[in-house]
Amino acid sequence: MEAIGVTILMGGGSFMVYGCEALEAMNEFEQEQSQPI
Repeated sequence: MEAIGVTILMGGGSFMVYGCEALEAMNEFEQEQSQPI
């Protein structure tokens, strides 16, 4: 999360698009991990 924010603050350009996708993927992963088996 911090890496995404720093890259955007430094003017990441095209990373703005991929940063959003990475954030969505991370949120999905966290939701899957929190579900009981």
